[in-house]
Amino acid sequence: MTSEQTVLLAEFDILGFSRRVRDSSLRDVRETYDLLRKRTIQRYELSSFDLLPVDQYRVPALLRLDVESVVFSDSVFAWVPLKRGFANPFIRWCCDFVCEALTMDVPIRGAIAAGEAILDKDTDTYLGNPILDAHELEGNLEWLGLAFSHQATWPPLIADIAPQLLMEYPIPVKKGKQTPVSPDWPRVWRDCHGECPSGKLRSLALQQPEEVRRYYLNAAAFAEHSMQNSNWFNEANSENAVLRMRPYNEVREETLRAEQKRREKG
Repeated sequence: MTSEQTVLLAEFDILGFSRRVRDSSLRDVRETYDLLRKRTIQRYELSSFDLLPVDQYRVPALLRLDVESVVFSDSVFAWVPLKRGFANPFIRWCCDFVCEALTMDVPIRGAIAAGEAILDKDTDTYLGNPILDAHELEGNLEWLGLAFSHQATWPPLIADIAPQLLMEYPIPVKKGKQTPVSPDWPRVWRDCHGECPSGKLRSLALQQPEEVRRYYLNAAAFAEHSMQNSNWFNEANSENAVLRMRPYNEVREETLRAEQKRREKG
């Protein structure tokens, strides 16, 4: 029987997939997605350098992990175990996915969630709250890009991600309120292409139907915010800031104490 595992999971969806299928031949659509998979999904082996605690010391360690993934029509699910040192390379991988797609003019929306799930590729069994959370959030986003679900902003998880890969921003959604934390994929784009992606996004927006144009323009505004606030983690945090960069062990211990107090009260 397949057992549950604690994972960090992302769902990616191609915006306007139905229109793309109607307007293009199936062969062209298939070639586009095969190329996207080759550039990203098949590049599944990641590594991470970290300092891990051993007795009373912290020693350098090279961590290796595989990104598991499965494709359903226009959606891609990818995940890694939720363990120390795995979140940072996985978030970078998610940013790469969005950037690679954008170079091909393929608009991607993605949501990142965390929690217990059953993910068995041999039996095609996929169950768990992270899948539901990511799917619900992804469909609620009004931009191209990425967002964290509430569960994925668990303080020790965020503390395990380099601040250069995070950005606090009022994420546009169709309904409700969203935790204002996104992976900073525009920074990854700038590192690869040497320029802000807002120009490309605004140019693509002009080619879209009116009802989806705002998704591109919202993403362009975020890209410009990312460029203008690229050094946010070296500046003083505001009182209302969600992102506060602190040492992992300090955040972890504080969170465990708070959870213990809740259990004792309950």
